[in-house]
Amino acid sequence: RMKDNVLETLRGATSCQGKGWEKMTDPNTVLITAFTVERRDITGFSPVLMLHLRGASKAEPQTVIDAQYSVTGFNL
Repeated sequence: RMKDNVLETLRGATSCQGKGWEKMTDPNTVLITAFTVERRDITGFSPVLMLHLRGASKAEPQTVIDAQYSVTGFNL
């Protein structure tokens, strides 16, 4: 999940609520400005997860990285 411009993870989470989330990014170094996951179901195939992540350097806010990836969820 993205919370307060930080990317966080929690193993086995089924929602974005609750406690125990761990920071994956350092808010003193990078600010996450966008994070989305879109599931695309294709009949007869494993689902594809489309991920979009954007962040900016805290020291140099003009330095922005925007990444998009697709991941096949074979075990979903």
